[in-house]
Amino acid sequence: PPPLVAGDPQGRHRLPFGVWAVFIALVQIVLGIMWGQFIDFNPTLNALPGLLIPSGVVLALALARDPRFWVSAAAAQFIYALAGNTSIEYSFLLATIAALEIVLTCWIMRKLRFDAALESPRHFITLLLVLALGTQNLSALGYSVVLHLSHPLLQVSLRDCYLNLWAVSLIEKLLFIPLILAWVKGCTLQRTRLTEFLFSTVLLCLTSYYAYRYGPNGLFLLLPVLAWLSTRQNLLLFSISLLCMTFTMLVTQLYVYSGNEAPELLWFLLGSLPLALTCNISYRTQQIKQAQNLHTSDQYDKLFNQAPVLINSFDMDGRCVVWNKECERVFGWKREELFNSPDPLALLYPDAIQRSAARHSIFTREVSFQTWHPRTKQGHRLSTLWGNIQIDENQAIGIGINLSDHARAEQELLLAKERYENLVQRIPVGVFTLRQSLDGAIMYEYVSPRLCEIYSLSDKAIYADPKVISDCWHEEDRAETIRLTAEARAWLRPMRLDTRAIINGQERWIRIESNSTRLPNGDILCDGVQTDITETRRNEFEQRIAASVFKRSYDSILILDDEHRIINANPSAIRLSGYTLSELRGHTVDLLLPPSSQAVDYQRAIWQEVMTTGAWQGEVTMHSHNQTERPLQVSIVPVRNNKGAILRYIVVGTDVSLLKAREARLERLAHFDSLTQLPNRYLLTDRLRQALSHADRNQNLLATCYVDLDGFKAVNDQYGHSIGDMLLKEVALRLTSKLRKTDTVARLGGDEMVLLLGDFKSPEDSCGLLQELLNLLAQPYQIHGLQPITVSASIGVSFYPSDATDPERLLQLADQAMYLAKQSGKNTYYFHNQATKESPLIDVTL
Repeated sequence: PPPLVAGDPQGRHRLPFGVWAVFIALVQIVLGIMWGQFIDFNPTLNALPGLLIPSGVVLALALARDPRFWVSAAAAQFIYALAGNTSIEYSFLLATIAALEIVLTCWIMRKLRFDAALESPRHFITLLLVLALGTQNLSALGYSVVLHLSHPLLQVSLRDCYLNLWAVSLIEKLLFIPLILAWVKGCTLQRTRLTEFLFSTVLLCLTSYYAYRYGPNGLFLLLPVLAWLSTRQNLLLFSISLLCMTFTMLVTQLYVYSGNEAPELLWFLLGSLPLALTCNISYRTQQIKQAQNLHTSDQYDKLFNQAPVLINSFDMDGRCVVWNKECERVFGWKREELFNSPDPLALLYPDAIQRSAARHSIFTREVSFQTWHPRTKQGHRLSTLWGNIQIDENQAIGIGINLSDHARAEQELLLAKERYENLVQRIPVGVFTLRQSLDGAIMYEYVSPRLCEIYSLSDKAIYADPKVISDCWHEEDRAETIRLTAEARAWLRPMRLDTRAIINGQERWIRIESNSTRLPNGDILCDGVQTDITETRRNEFEQRIAASVFKRSYDSILILDDEHRIINANPSAIRLSGYTLSELRGHTVDLLLPPSSQAVDYQRAIWQEVMTTGAWQGEVTMHSHNQTERPLQVSIVPVRNNKGAILRYIVVGTDVSLLKAREARLERLAHFDSLTQLPNRYLLTDRLRQALSHADRNQNLLATCYVDLDGFKAVNDQYGHSIGDMLLKEVALRLTSKLRKTDTVARLGGDEMVLLLGDFKSPEDSCGLLQELLNLLAQPYQIHGLQPITVSASIGVSFYPSDATDPERLLQLADQAMYLAKQSGKNTYYFHNQATKESPLIDVTL
């Protein structure tokens, strides 16, 4: 249902119909209670039972909004009558009569094309007659019959009951229907005139009180006041004033008069209310028409002044009465100059003969168009086309156009067309105009030379058969392209699509852009351009690949400007540096390099090589945000424009820290024993050469000691190789902890180790240290919770340079001496070419 909010024709505050129906029903019940109280106190109507509810409010809402509001009236009447100790049957009859009255009135008024806004007195009089002579008669008669049937002891006759109900109901509808219709249809309270409304309403109430108090003759004193108010207020305010006046009279009747002494108030209201409302609506209608006429006059004035044609008017005496803005612009004469001139035609036609002919043509009764050549204020002669219309015997109006402007415009149009054609031939896109007739036939009205060049077709071939262009489209895209272009033309939508075409055996990408309009005859005109975007698509594809590489590459990529400032970085560079992109932007690469006195010179050398050779590649240590350093393999390449100027630098860095660590591990595996972490045979050879050089420089002896564990095989056999490996680790730990950092402990394999001990003046100087080593190695070993394990060692010693000068020979001699030590009883050391020292027998205690 439509909205029920005044001034809300768009329904912004729409509520469900059921909510309104229930609300109106409750309002009706409240009105019924008030009506019952009024009947009880009224000396004229107190004989009637208070079982009826006035239906003016619901009828007004039904006329203005929705006829279904009869439901509210019927429900309220049924509930109210039932609450008044009326049987269900008679309550239902009363509700049915209330509903029929509203439905029948709405149906009749719709057939009569009733205007609920009451903008004409005809509609109000029609409503009044339908109520007074039609539906109100039927409802009053029905109510009277039902009341007499339901209340046999009713003291009022059927005739009097009918007349009272008819009169009271009609007055109630005259009071409420105009009020509600005016409010629902958007009539406002006019705040600017609220003070006047309050004053006039109070005056009306006081006048009605005194007039009614002094008898029937005084009531007629109200008519002039009502007539005056009807011209001062709109329908909403006037209806409120009438409601206040009626209420004042009713109160006066209750408290001043008693019994039948009161004047006939009902009949006075029946006579005065329709007359007053008719006067108000008539006066308001007249005001609206006057306002519309003024508005129309203003619109005509605006039309004359804003029209892009020449409009003027002269009377029989030759005086100018109309001179629009276009005349002022074209001729240069202001309106006041023409109006104040005794002979305005003399200003336009200095020649007397032309002026006489112009005056004669103005008042000819035949409507014709003639060419005239008036002069402007500056003295220029114009070519104009005029048509004169005689309004009456004393005035004619002329309408003309400035042919000089049209000729100039045509010349400019030709020049613009020529410039457009020259431009179309020079632009690197193909321009076309296509027409589609009502039967779907397509033809090209224009194709530019560039379009013919794109498809390698002649314009004659395209004009002769428009399908030659669509035949060039790729067979996989042709059907879809034809469908999309046809839909765009049919719906008059802008279109842009890329399609493939086979031209001279090569696949090309064509971009089609068009816009369509419908002509007055129904044909569709499509204007558009087609562009060969093959290179653009290829560049876009390469750019997407480059962007994907930039974003997804594991290498760190920085984009620098020509001043070496960072302007972009990929996610890998951001992650590796620890900085955000906003923190990197604007800084040079110095931000990522460790502070060093050589950094400036090093960077200068790098950029100098980039400028000289066009690239640089090398290893750089990066200083990240968290103060960690990472080795990077970096390459720098400049990006130049067509003139060779550098625009950007691309810096690609690969994190080689893992590679460095892997190389370090491999190097350690190549030079150190994996079990004991002691130098292996390869590193021992290098260390031995270094030790020989050191001994030569210091003129000292170098002791090469070959160590072999006694009883190690028995440990392996009894406890396994894992325990043996742990034992070797412990032996290596004891030896390294005992010797100096300048000495070397190396493992050759198995339980064989080599010691390089330097800085001896004589072989005897090493005896103390060798004995300490034997004692250290012979101490019990506590391994993995087992019982202490005891092993000993046999050591063979050769000295450089007394025994040999060759590294391999020194190791051989030390090995031979070690075997002599084992043969002499183990747990001892033996010098090459010396007598065997006495040593205690070696036992392996487990």
